[in-house]
Amino acid sequence: MPGASIGPETGVGEYSAGHMPHGLLEPMSLQDYLWVLIRRRWTIILFLLLVVTLVGIFTFTSESIYKATTQILIERESPKILNIKDIFPIESTGGDFYQTQYKVLHSRAIAQYVIEEFDLAEQSDFDPPDSGLLSKLFAFSDHEPDEKKSPEILIDCFLDNLIIQPIKDSRLVNISFENRNPELAATVANSVARAYVEMNLETKFGATKQAVDWLNRQIAGQKVKLEKSEQALQQYRVEAGLTSLGDKQQDVAYQRLSHLNSDLVKAESHRISVEERYRNIQLVMKKGVSLDTVPDVVRNSQVQGLKIQEIKLISEISEMAQNFGEKHPKMIRARAELASLRKNIEKTAKNLVGSLKNEYIVALLQEKRLREALAEQTQEMQTLSEKSIRYRVLDRDVSTNEQVYKVLIERFKEVTLAEDIKVTNVRIVDEASIPLEPVRPKKAINLLLALMVGLFGGVGIAFLQEYMDEAIKNPEDVEHRLGVPTLATIPTVKVNGDELGEERVEWIVQAQPRSLASEAFHVLRANLLFSPADYPIRVVLVTSTIPGEGKTFTAVNLAVSLAEIGKRVLLIDADMRKSRMQPLFNLDNDEGLSNILTGVCQPRPQITSRAKNLHVLPCGPAPPNPSNLLASQAMEIFLGKQRELYDFVILDSPPVGLVGDALVLGRISDGVIVVVKGTETPRWQVEKAVSSLADLEIRILGVVLNLIDITRDRHTHYGYRYGDYYGHESDRKA
Repeated sequence: MPGASIGPETGVGEYSAGHMPHGLLEPMSLQDYLWVLIRRRWTIILFLLLVVTLVGIFTFTSESIYKATTQILIERESPKILNIKDIFPIESTGGDFYQTQYKVLHSRAIAQYVIEEFDLAEQSDFDPPDSGLLSKLFAFSDHEPDEKKSPEILIDCFLDNLIIQPIKDSRLVNISFENRNPELAATVANSVARAYVEMNLETKFGATKQAVDWLNRQIAGQKVKLEKSEQALQQYRVEAGLTSLGDKQQDVAYQRLSHLNSDLVKAESHRISVEERYRNIQLVMKKGVSLDTVPDVVRNSQVQGLKIQEIKLISEISEMAQNFGEKHPKMIRARAELASLRKNIEKTAKNLVGSLKNEYIVALLQEKRLREALAEQTQEMQTLSEKSIRYRVLDRDVSTNEQVYKVLIERFKEVTLAEDIKVTNVRIVDEASIPLEPVRPKKAINLLLALMVGLFGGVGIAFLQEYMDEAIKNPEDVEHRLGVPTLATIPTVKVNGDELGEERVEWIVQAQPRSLASEAFHVLRANLLFSPADYPIRVVLVTSTIPGEGKTFTAVNLAVSLAEIGKRVLLIDADMRKSRMQPLFNLDNDEGLSNILTGVCQPRPQITSRAKNLHVLPCGPAPPNPSNLLASQAMEIFLGKQRELYDFVILDSPPVGLVGDALVLGRISDGVIVVVKGTETPRWQVEKAVSSLADLEIRILGVVLNLIDITRDRHTHYGYRYGDYYGHESDRKA
C-alpha cells in the first residue's frame, strides 16, 4: 500500500529528524574498544613512533649533567659556652629562622664568593648554556661573548644550578650543584657549604664584637672614675692630716659606719648584678625566647640534668624512628615522655626565674635597709667632725668604683674568650663526593615515558578520531542513530584484482554467486520476500542520500537476485537526470519512462540477457521537468499496471538529498530502501534524508550499508568470518 508505514518496528511514523530514539544507546563494550584500536592502529603506531623518535633525539643529543650534594646541619641555637647573651641576646628561634637560612644559602653574596674563589668565569664548564633548540642546531647563543661572561649572568647561571633542599622533619639541609663537570659540581657544593659556615660565624659574633667595644668604653671610663676617687681620698687625707679617728667612741662609730658602708657596697653590687641578670631575663621573655636559653637557668644543676635526659631521649627517639613508625606505641610513649620532660624543664626554668625575681626584690629591700641604717648611723655621728665624714664618703666612692671596675673586668674577660672561640650552630655533616652517574638525561626512564606517553597519547587520539567521526559505520549506528533496521550489509568488492574487472562489479550476484557480496544481496532479497502479509511489498524504491553511494549497484543486483528465484521483476531507471542503466545493460534509450509518461509510446520494457525473468525499462530521453513527470497521475497509473504484471518493480531514483524525485516516487511506492556508503557518508546527511522521507509518511523498509570493509569492522567481520567456508575463493583473496 503506497504511503503506508511498515509498522511500529521501524518507528517511521514517529521518527523525528535530529533526535535519537530513546533506549537505543548502549555503552561500548570491551570488544568495541578493541575494534576501535584495531581500526585506528596506524594512528597509534605513527604517534608512538613520533613521540619515541623526538624523545630519543633529545635524550641522546643532550649533555650529561652531574649533581653533587653536601649535607649540613643547622641548629637553632649556638652551643652555650659563655653567658654572652646576658649582654646581647641573639634571637634565632623564630618561625621564619630556617626559611631565612635557606634564602641566605641561595643568596647572590655566596654565589659571588664561590665564583671569585675558584675563578669560575674562566672555566668553560661553567659557561651559561645556550638557549633553545636553534642555538644547539646552528651553534649560536643569545649572548655576545663579553656579555655571556658578565658577573650578573654568571651569578644567575650559578643560582640556577644551585639547589637548596631541606630534609623534611629534620634540621639537615642538602646543598646540591649541577654541572656537566662532576669534579666542578662537587667542589662548588662543598664551597657553598663552607662559605655559609663562615658567613654564619661572622653574623653570630658580630654582636660579640659590639659587646667587646662597649665593655672597653665602660672599663676605660670606670678606671678614670676610680682613679679620681682614690686621688680625691688621698688628697683629703693629707690635707686633713687624718691618720686615725681619735677616741674609742669615734672608732666604734666609725667601724660601725664602715661596716654599714661595706655592706651597702656589697648589697649595691649584688643588686646591680642581680638587676642586670633580671633585666636580661625580662628582655629575653619580651622577645619570646625560650627560658632554657637563659644563662642562670642553663647553669642550674637540675636543669642541666634534665637537659641531659632530654638529649638522651631525643637520641632514643631518633633511633626508634628508624625501626618504628610514627604511630608505634613505643614512639608515642617516647614522645609523650619527651613532652613531659620539656614541660618539667620549662617549669623548673620558670621557678628559677621566679627565684631570681625574688632575689632581686630581696636585694632591693636589703639595699634600702642598709641605706636607712647608714642614714641612721650618719645621724648618730653628727658629732663627728666633718673631716671624718668627708673621709668616709670619699672612701666609700673609692670602694664602690673599685667593685664596679672588677665586675666590668670579669665581663670583659668572658666576652674576649668567647670571641676567640669560633663556635657556630652550623656544621657540615657530609661533604660532596664526585658523582659517578649523571642525573640527566635518564635515557631508560625517558624512553619508557616516551613509550607510555606515545602509546596512551595515540590511543587517546584514536578515540578522539572515533568520536569526531560522524559517518555511519555499522548496523548498530543505523539502528541507534536512525531508528530504522539494516536490511543488508554489502562488503567491499575488489575492483582491479585478477578475479573481477571493473565492468563486472555491477553484476556481482552473477559474477560471483557464492561471494560474500552475493550473499548480502540474498539477505536483502529475503527481507523483501518475508515482509508482513498485511503490508505486501511489490514496488520498491531504491535511493541514497548523496551520489556515489551505490544505489544503482544495489537496485541492479537486487533485481537480478529476485529474478534468479523465478520472480518476474521490472527494473525501472527513474533517474532521468543522470542515468546509468542504459550503458550498464546496453539498452536503447530512445524509448523509455519519459516517453511513456508523456504519452509518446506504450510501455515496452526491454528483456535483458542477465536474468530470465528480468525486464529493464530505461529512463528515456531526458525531459526538462523530471519531478513533474514523476509526480503526474500518469506515473501512478503506469505503476498500478506494472504492479499487476510483475512480482516486483524496482525503481532506481536520484538521491534524496539533492532533488525531490525520490520523495515523489516514495509516495507511490510500497517502500523505500536507502543505500548508505559505510564509513564515509556523514550521519547528519543520512538523518536528514530519512527525516525527509518520514515527514511525508513514506514507508522506509530499511537501510543497506554498502562498501563495508568486513576485515576492519567487528559488526560485519563476525558475521562473515565463515566466508572462507561458504564463500568463493576470490573473496578470501579480496
